[in-house]
Amino acid sequence: MPRSLSIYIHLPFCEKRCDYCDFYSTLDFPALNTRYRSTLTENIAWAGRQSQFASRPVQSVFLGGGTPNLYKPDAVAEWIDSIRTHFLLSPDAEISMEMNPEFIQSSAQLEEYHRAGVNRLSVGLQSLIPAELELLGRIHSAEKALQALNVLRSSSFSNWSADIIYSLPGQTVPDLQQTLNRVLQFDPPHISAYSLTREAGTRYDFRLTQGELSEPDEESQLQLFLILRSALGHAGYRHYEISNFAREGFEARHNLHYWRFGDYLGLGAGAHGKIGFRHFFYPDDLQDYLRRSSDGDFEPQSETLEPLSALLEYAVFKLRTAEGILRSECSTQRWTLLHQALTKVQSKLGTEYFLFEESGIRCNFEAWLVLDSLLLELADMLEREAKPAIC
Repeated sequence: MPRSLSIYIHLPFCEKRCDYCDFYSTLDFPALNTRYRSTLTENIAWAGRQSQFASRPVQSVFLGGGTPNLYKPDAVAEWIDSIRTHFLLSPDAEISMEMNPEFIQSSAQLEEYHRAGVNRLSVGLQSLIPAELELLGRIHSAEKALQALNVLRSSSFSNWSADIIYSLPGQTVPDLQQTLNRVLQFDPPHISAYSLTREAGTRYDFRLTQGELSEPDEESQLQLFLILRSALGHAGYRHYEISNFAREGFEARHNLHYWRFGDYLGLGAGAHGKIGFRHFFYPDDLQDYLRRSSDGDFEPQSETLEPLSALLEYAVFKLRTAEGILRSECSTQRWTLLHQALTKVQSKLGTEYFLFEESGIRCNFEAWLVLDSLLLELADMLEREAKPAIC
């Protein structure tokens, strides 16, 4: 049976750029949204005509941004219908859409998105504390976010995620608990919780450089992460990926496909995809994307990963998940190289971070607390130990 495929669609328009975000976005929605809508429909059709995708079932679609719900439901229906026409969209496919609270207006509006084909929402709350929302540069208020959650609760969407950010400058444990307690009142099936990171070129990065803000120290970040995990664990959520928690059966299938190193298409300006060991991408340039597409040129740029880079990327994604590296998914060579490298990393550090089992290798909770440094150790070990065997 052909391997499944996922599709990511990038909708790059925002009303305002958030201070921390380095995803590709533009403020040109009023001038360019109509042209981008039709171009994206053509991009979907072009991709569907590529013979390598003809027999592969599409198991998930994700509309991200940007602020996808700047677009009305009829545009979303057009894109989903195009995917259904040009790809083998599975009847039970997960079709997710990011939504910003400020543009969630009514349950009737959400029903239109549902009829358009969307069956899962990811709502970018980020915080329910006014000062934190201001620091992040969000344009919605805490009150508007709560109104959006009430609208969502009265809609027919049973599968949705509340997305929050923690480890903000000056954030205290009571601050995080306040946001969590208010979010949990709405019983979201899924919660994504990301630690605020410093991305070069963002306003947040600029303010840190200027000394206007100070990043939380490691001890504070660890304390907040432990509070987060404990609160969501007691509320019945399973910590299935380092930044994601879900009720049973409500794990994000699209994101799991990424973390399991599955193949996915990225369509639209600034979108990225992966097929095997090849990465595909459209540059972060809306005007270039529209100009090339007007000539019928939808060919993305691409690069092929070297074997060592592909091996490390696979391990990085898999070790973020609770299931870890599964032996059944690995070739004999991949399993042997990773098993040997992780064994040597653990021996070098003198701490049992990895659980070596018959079915695979996974991180324990202590490993997740220091995962970035562990992955640097793994990269160094693979460079020294595995490179001669695969390059």
